[in-house]
Amino acid sequence: MTNLRMSNILMKLRIRIRAFFPSKLVQEPARPVRQSKAGRKPVNLDVAEAMRLRRVGWSDRKIARKFGTAPSTVGSRLRDYKPPVAPAPSPIQQSAPADKPVAASVATKPSAPVPALPVMPPPEPLGLATIPGGSKAFFLVHGSLNQQYVANCAQPCIGIERWHNEYMELPAFQDVEKVWVLMNSSEDNRAFLESLARDITIRERCRISVDNGATLNNQPVRFGTWVQYVAKAKLLMERPHDGSRPDTSGFETIYNFRPIPLPSHRDKLNALVARTAEPEPDRSSSLGGSLGTEEEWRWKWSGAR
Repeated sequence: MTNLRMSNILMKLRIRIRAFFPSKLVQEPARPVRQSKAGRKPVNLDVAEAMRLRRVGWSDRKIARKFGTAPSTVGSRLRDYKPPVAPAPSPIQQSAPADKPVAASVATKPSAPVPALPVMPPPEPLGLATIPGGSKAFFLVHGSLNQQYVANCAQPCIGIERWHNEYMELPAFQDVEKVWVLMNSSEDNRAFLESLARDITIRERCRISVDNGATLNNQPVRFGTWVQYVAKAKLLMERPHDGSRPDTSGFETIYNFRPIPLPSHRDKLNALVARTAEPEPDRSSSLGGSLGTEEEWRWKWSGAR
């Protein structure tokens, strides 16, 4: 009981003392806390640039030397790096004035695609049926007429206007080792010969002979009929009339077959395609014999008078 009275008395005294000193009860304003300057300095690291350098092949150590930091810091920053997501473009809504009509937008028609031109295959060579399977050698001539001349001599022969690279895929050219090219100097063979010279796959297998003197050495000139003449000679060598064994070993030497020159050897190619006109035969009179030249005819006519 005595303790309870003493606590009440002390409480009353404390209240009276506070009433005499009111300034003591005012709270003082909080003072700003000074931050310590100790600790690590912030790392000046451009994470986006560091990621770009790593993608081009830089190592973390090399990137750290560039930004003046530790390689471990570069590795941890790049490990947590997330590229920024570009905001979606907001549609711009423009309201047209009520008093002005809105012009209808003209829809542009897409341009029609240009149709691709069909790839035309090269014309089929003539005389493929005359080439037996697995043939190692045959004739190659210019044009269908020459092909018929050689085929009539029972010789395997192919006739073309010009060479195309696709011809090497034909079965006749798969196993062939030697191609005998024949040309008449009375014909225009330039495109035919130059097309063969440009393709190394067929040029290395070809041997050529022409009657204008470019390859001829010991045979009489056969203007305009050289293709038929050589083909017939090949037939006679294979089927001699005296019943002896056929000997075709000297065929290329006798008719002077030579390799086709390179495309850069223009002088040799020009010599092979040089056209030589066949000498005009003497005109015969109705009474028989030759009229000869104009001077001879005038002299005979003046003597008769």
